[in-house]
Amino acid sequence: MIHRSIITCCPNIFRPVLIGTASVAASEHLAALLRGRRLPHEVLNGRQDADEARIIAEAGREGRITVATQLAGRGTDIRLSPQASAAGGLHVIATQRAAAGRLDRQLIGRCARQGDPGSWERIFSLGDEPVVAHLPARLRQLAARLAPDGAPLPRIVGEALTWLAQRAEEIERARQRRNLLALEADQADVLAFSGRGE
Repeated sequence: MIHRSIITCCPNIFRPVLIGTASVAASEHLAALLRGRRLPHEVLNGRQDADEARIIAEAGREGRITVATQLAGRGTDIRLSPQASAAGGLHVIATQRAAAGRLDRQLIGRCARQGDPGSWERIFSLGDEPVVAHLPARLRQLAARLAPDGAPLPRIVGEALTWLAQRAEEIERARQRRNLLALEADQADVLAFSGRGE
């Protein structure tokens, strides 16, 4: 769930902005909101293979807004133009917690690289998929009372809740990996016991 405030939070019109989303659907939803406000932008979500190099090359120019999924353009530095650097560098906005904290750190690490200026912020929602899937409804309801009429939660509460949801998802994925490895080991033992097929 992308909060509409994203489209008004760019700190300086001359600074390039990279907005990270957790899915292709979220990137396209955000692109539609930006189009509705007539804010020119580029989308990098794995569907622009032919244009990916150009989009990344231009993402560090002044006034650029780039919406990207977690996997788009990984491993590529966003080079700042002199004007963008003078205006404060790349500003990264994380819109959803990723399934793993490592992915969040990779997104945030896109700014202020190699001595360049830059900044970042996070915008999350109690309606984000990991929060809904991994936090009890009563805890989400209690948090919603702290933010009546869609007001932002206190930062520390929002960070704690989304971290708890992300941590629960990481633990669940680790459990699934352990179960899969155990199943594969059991199958290997059965195949070894039964001998090689004729």
